[in-house]
Amino acid sequence: KEAQQQQGRVKKNEKPGTTTAAAATRDRKEKTDYTEEEEKITEKRQRRQTEMIEEHSAHCEENPEKTQENLTEEQIFDRERVKRRKGKNNRRRTKIDEKMYGS
Repeated sequence: KEAQQQQGRVKKNEKPGTTTAAAATRDRKEKTDYTEEEEKITEKRQRRQTEMIEEHSAHCEENPEKTQENLTEEQIFDRERVKRRKGKNNRRRTKIDEKMYGS
């Protein structure tokens, strides 16, 4: 009788490492949804970054006297991001702000 209980318990809780078919498909679905979301976010970020770099280079061409030493794209991106953050009444952009006001 004890052996049967043991077996029943294993079936109920599943052996570690094994999953039911439903759980497996759900996990797979979640994983793909997550990766799609990640891709969208990175794509958006990339687009914004290139946009800002283009804006910056256009600005540099218009005002050559203001242009500092040749900055790397990363530095340009950081500066532009700070500028953008300083807008909107010096309100620091946080995740909450982005949720409320959109990015």
